[in-house]
Amino acid sequence: MGGRRWEDVPMDCLVFIFSKLGLEDLTVGVPFVCKSWNGAAKDPLCWRTLDFQNLNLAADSRFAEKFKREFHAQSFSFSSLFRLAIARSHGSATKLFLPPSLSSGENLQQDLIWASTRCPRLKELSLPTLHRRDDEHIPKLITQWKELEELEMKWKPVSFLETLEAMKLGCPNIAELRLSGFFNVRDADAIAKCLPKLQRLKMTGSFLRKEVLLRIMEGCRELQAVHISSCRGFEEDDDEVLKKAKGMKRFHCVGCRAEQDCGLYGGYSELFLSMIIGY
Repeated sequence: MGGRRWEDVPMDCLVFIFSKLGLEDLTVGVPFVCKSWNGAAKDPLCWRTLDFQNLNLAADSRFAEKFKREFHAQSFSFSSLFRLAIARSHGSATKLFLPPSLSSGENLQQDLIWASTRCPRLKELSLPTLHRRDDEHIPKLITQWKELEELEMKWKPVSFLETLEAMKLGCPNIAELRLSGFFNVRDADAIAKCLPKLQRLKMTGSFLRKEVLLRIMEGCRELQAVHISSCRGFEEDDDEVLKKAKGMKRFHCVGCRAEQDCGLYGGYSELFLSMIIGY
C-alpha cells in the first residue's frame, strides 16, 4: 500500500504548513508544484507575516530571475512583489517588515500608501531608512494602522516628531519602539509625551546623551524592557542610568561609550560610520 501523496494532504494542513514559510517559498516555490499546493499557498493565512528583509531583491538575483520566469515578467521590481504579497494577504497581514533600505521614488510612496489602506490590521511594522520626500508621508500613513503595537524605524526620519504626534492620536496600542539615529532632549520629551504607555524600547547604533535616555526612562513610566546597544553619548555602566533602570524587568546596555570618546570625529557622518563599522 503506497503512502499518502503530498498533493492529497488536506487543504487546512497545507495552509498550516505553508504559513510557516518565507516569502520566497510562497511566491516562487510551492505554488508551482501542483494545483492543490497553489491553492493552499494563496490562502490569506499564509500571508499574515510579510517579511521582505531577508530577500535578495537585486535585479540579477536568483530570486528575481525565478520571479520573472514564473510570472512571465520582463523585469523585476520590489513594487511588483510588494503588491502581489499584499494582494494575497487580503487585509489579513499583521506583520510587515520592509527591506532596511529602498530606493526613493514615486513607486515607493505609492507602495506605502497602498500598504496603509490594504493592511489595516498591522500590529508590527518595520520601516526602512527613507529619503526625505518619502518619510514626510509617515505621519499621515501611521494613523491608518490603528491596531499597531510595535514599530521599528531603521533610522530616525526627518518627520520623527510629527510621527510621534500621529501615533499619539491614532495608535493607542503602541507598546514597543525600535530606533536608530541621533536623539536630543526634544526627541526624548516627545517620546515621553506621545507614548507614555510604552513598555519596550530598543535603541541601536544611536547617538544620545545620558540625559536624553534618562528623560525617556523617566517619562515612559510603564517601560518594562530597555535594550541599548552600540550607542554613543554615555558609558554602558553609568551609575545614574543603572539606578533608573532598577525597577525594570529587563535592562540591557552593551557597547555604549561616553561622548568624549567621540570627540575625534569631524561630524555626525564620521560618527555614524564609526558606530556602524566599529572603531
